[in-house]
This record gives sequence, C-alpha cells and structure tokens, in this order.
Amino acid sequence: MNNYKRLLNSIIIFIACTFLLISCSNESQPDIKKDVIVDVMTELMAIEHLAISDSLKAVKISKIMQTYKIEIDSLKSIIKKLEQEPEYWHSVYNSIKNQLNESNSRKPSNK
Repeated sequence: MNNYKRLLNSIIIFIACTFLLISCSNESQPDIKKDVIVDVMTELMAIEHLAISDSLKAVKISKIMQTYKIEIDSLKSIIKKLEQEPEYWHSVYNSIKNQLNESNSRKPSNK
C-alpha cells in the first residue's frame, strides 16, 4: 500500500510539474486521444519511480514518446488546453489508477 501512495503522489507531482512546464507554451498542436494520454502518463509515472539515473529515465521517456508517436510539445499543448476541465482529469486519473491496479494484480507474488 505504501508503494501505491508513493506512486499516487508521484502522479500528482508529475501533473503539477507538467502544468508549470507548459505555462509558456501557446502553440496549437493536434489532439491526442484520452486513452493515449492515460497510457503515456501511466508509463511516465512508472519511469519516475525507477531507481535509475535521470539520463536513463530521459532515454526511456524518449522511447515512450516515439512509441506513441507524440511530440512532447503536443502533449504539453493538450494538457494546457484541458487544464481547466476537472471532469476530464478526474477521468484520466481514474483510468491511470485502474491501469496501475491491474498491473499490480498481474504481478506474480515473490513468496
């Protein structure tokens, strides 16, 4: 349960940092589907919790963005555009929580 709380706190910190980073960006970018945003953010949160160097985290993040064919500026733009829609984010957070719960339930026990 402690790891779950740490991961949830990391999600909140990630979103707050993302909002800070995009505060200067006003470029119009193509829309990204909500399920893709959920998948990307879930993977970014998982990377944030890895006990590896920041440079390795950056490489993993870059690979995720390439996998989903998303430019970081596009993701920032979408987040900026939707930052005033709490219902949307509530849905995103619930989806992230569900994905994390599903991935935890699929892990084999170490007993």
